[in-house]
Amino acid sequence: MNYEDEPYVRMYTRKTLTWKLLGWEGRVVRNAMLDGEFDAAGIFEFRGDAAASISAVTDLPLEIVRIGLERLIETETWVVTARSITWRSYEEAQ
Repeated sequence: MNYEDEPYVRMYTRKTLTWKLLGWEGRVVRNAMLDGEFDAAGIFEFRGDAAASISAVTDLPLEIVRIGLERLIETETWVVTARSITWRSYEEAQ
């Protein structure tokens, strides 16, 4: 593999309070979405139901996504509008 030509994302490993509050469901959804679903500005555009869209692009079960998404919103990690999800710290972190 030529690492210089490969896209990558940073994965921070410190276990913060937010990390713990996400629970395993929130962490699974967050990590699955790190696989290129957000654009460089930290925005994921979807149609219809946000959880169903995340489930479709990540292949995660919808029930798990609903729980994880709820926790990502509660911890203010993600902000959901009618058509997009913004990961507020994504651009800075990457």
